[in-house]
Amino acid sequence: YDSTVAGPGAADDGIGMAVMLETAAHLVDRPLPRPVTFLFTDGEEAGLLGARAFVDRNPLAGKVGALLNFE
Repeated sequence: YDSTVAGPGAADDGIGMAVMLETAAHLVDRPLPRPVTFLFTDGEEAGLLGARAFVDRNPLAGKVGALLNFE
């Protein structure tokens, strides 16, 4: 996921994916005061393509109160 020539597939950001999935697993049954969105993007090394697409095209982007980047 999110491959580069030098770091194909999971070698590029496997730990970031694992941290987000584990965090989501811990939050799934907990009542939270605010909604949480997990954004898994691709093409970041090529110019933040996934993040840019989210900001430009997804209505949830306007509701982001905080951001944690595990890339």
